[in-house]
Formats: sequence, C-alpha cells, structure tokens
Amino acid sequence: MFNELQKLPAGHFGVLENGRLSLTCYWKTDPYAGPFPGSEADYLDGFAERFERSMRRRLIADVPIGAYLSGGLDSSVTVAAMSKLTSTPVRTFTVGFGFEHDELEAAARTAALLGCEHTELHCQPSDVELIPEIVYHLDEPLGDPIVIPMYQLAQEARKKVTVILAGEGADETLAGYVFHKALMSGHQLARFVPRSVRHHVLRRLVSLTPASVLNLAFDYPAALGERGKLKVMDFLDLLDPSQVGLAYRHLTSLFDDRDTPSLYSDGFAAALRAHPAHAGVPEAPPGTPFLNRILQIGLTDWLPECILTKQDKLSMAHAIEARV
Repeated sequence: MFNELQKLPAGHFGVLENGRLSLTCYWKTDPYAGPFPGSEADYLDGFAERFERSMRRRLIADVPIGAYLSGGLDSSVTVAAMSKLTSTPVRTFTVGFGFEHDELEAAARTAALLGCEHTELHCQPSDVELIPEIVYHLDEPLGDPIVIPMYQLAQEARKKVTVILAGEGADETLAGYVFHKALMSGHQLARFVPRSVRHHVLRRLVSLTPASVLNLAFDYPAALGERGKLKVMDFLDLLDPSQVGLAYRHLTSLFDDRDTPSLYSDGFAAALRAHPAHAGVPEAPPGTPFLNRILQIGLTDWLPECILTKQDKLSMAHAIEARV
C-alpha cells in the first residue's frame, strides 16, 4: 500500500547481505490430504485434548490474565476452559453496540454461568472519532470497522489485566465463516451442474428471484440486497476447482469490478492486475479435501494479514498482550 515499502510474508525471515535481501520461509501450514483412519468420535476427542493443552500453555503468566467474551462459540469455549483450569474467577470483557444483534446479553449469561468477574463496554456512534488514533497504531490500512471496539476493549481490559485471551483463529481452523459454506456448496454444485448450465440457466434464475427470497438461504444478520444478488450471480461463474483462489477473493472482498474503476487510480489498478488473486493460492497435495484447500488459503492470507494483525496491534497499543 505504500510506495517502496514492503513487509515480510508471514512465517519468513530476511537476511540483508551486500545490499541484497534474501527471504527464507521458516514455518508454514500444510493442508492435510489423508489418510483419515479414525472415527468421528476419535477426532472429537483428539481435538478436545489438543484444545485443553493449548489453553494450559496460554494460561502460563505471572501477571493478571483475562479474556474477551462475545457470547459466541469461540470465546465462550475459551472462557469455559479457563474456568476449568484456574481456581479464581476469570476476568471477562465484552462490548455492545445497542442494536438487535448485540451480544451483551449472551455474554452476560455465559459470564454468570461460569462465575466470571465481568465487565461490559458500550460502543457509541461518536467513537468513530477514534479512527485517526487507531490508524496510527495499525501502521497500515486495514478496512474493518471492528477495529474501533477492539481498540476500546483493550483499553478497558488493561485497567485490570496484562494478558488477554481471544478467540481469533477459530473460524480459520474450524471453517466458521459464511464464505466457507458458500465455497463448499459451490464446489458440490460444480460437480453436478455443467458450467454452461450455471452461467445461462442458474444466473437467469437468480436474476429473476427477489433478493428478499434469496436472503432466506443466508444465515447472516445483514440482508443480501440487490447488490448482493449480483455477487451471487458472479459467484456462479467461479465454481471450477481451478478458480478456487478467485472465488475465495470474490466472497471475501467488499468491492468488485463494478466499484473499483471509481476507487482505484490507473497506477494502482495496473499494480493489482500484475498480482492476480489466484497467484497467491498455495499448492496442495493431490487428493487434499476441498475444505482443507480453502482453509489453507485463509491461513496464508486472511488470518495473518487481517485477523491476527489487528488483534496484535490494537492490544499492544495499550500494552496488553493478546494470546489467540
């Protein structure tokens, strides 16, 4: 985003010698291609054991420790594990926005059930004035409005704790996003419906279906709307396995080619065209399940460049260590 400024890719170190920079990858995720010999119960038990082991490691601290609690699955399970593994009430922190999908009530019920020392924070419309301060701490453009309450939560939590546990990474490892479901459904559709039929017949059907009816197929608080309907129609042309990178980028992007001509300068648009979305899709061993392929993309893209970046920088802005 900045001229002549680059950052190291995730899991890399750089060596500068005689004016030349060489990059070395020291760690990366590898999508698992099998075999899968165990039963479902075996894998559930194995996950539970690994999760508790991970929690024990993150609770090692000689300073006060707490947790963010939204009332959702990720943070609730984290706080439940903390309650099981510690002898004192867990300090929990949550933020609300005063709208119909607010999670304050769910978080309060969970905190009461687990005997937590609970703190609520209320985000107001006027808090948008914090954006310049938040941008300063982020160091780089990051287009996610949740940075405002995250910044405030860290500020509030620092009054009581020095280390905070957060649920980041759960959706990336357990396929919790809406676009995971969409990609999986699209993959199944592409197996049985030829591309020509998807383009000429299904696109036509979607175009004739009211957006209010299409909304019923999406388990998401926001309405799809006419603009979202166009996004669904475009998605139908991106379902072939070779296009998984393009489909992933399409679903996770707020804008598309209908918007970008008015948003991008000519030079910036040319730079993006030189780095197409599918260029960064990691290789996967033959036979890798499709779900593992799309998770791998997120682990090399969405997780390090967005999810972990904003949590780390916004917590450290208030000298609080976030463990995910």
